[in-house]
Amino acid sequence: MRAVSRQTGPERTPEPTLLSQDLRAAALAALTPLAVGLLVLDGYLALDVFGVVLAVLVSAGALVWWRRRRGRWFPRELSTGGLVGLVLLVGLLAILASAML
Repeated sequence: MRAVSRQTGPERTPEPTLLSQDLRAAALAALTPLAVGLLVLDGYLALDVFGVVLAVLVSAGALVWWRRRRGRWFPRELSTGGLVGLVLLVGLLAILASAML
């Protein structure tokens, strides 16, 4: 008789992540919809319905660009610079929205 192994291949255990990587991913997950919403609001305040359509197209293009550049929506090696840029963008869009109200 031959011994039968139940293991069909090497186990793939996920690599543990650092707390800082998890916090960056959580911040990215919170700021991305906020940035899109503020962009749509700014588009509406500036150009009514045409501004909303334009903002949705720009947002979709930016999200596709992000995915193609990073390879994933939430990459493991998310740089702090990208997150800081998103924070600055959200701040700028919020200031712009409050100025147009």
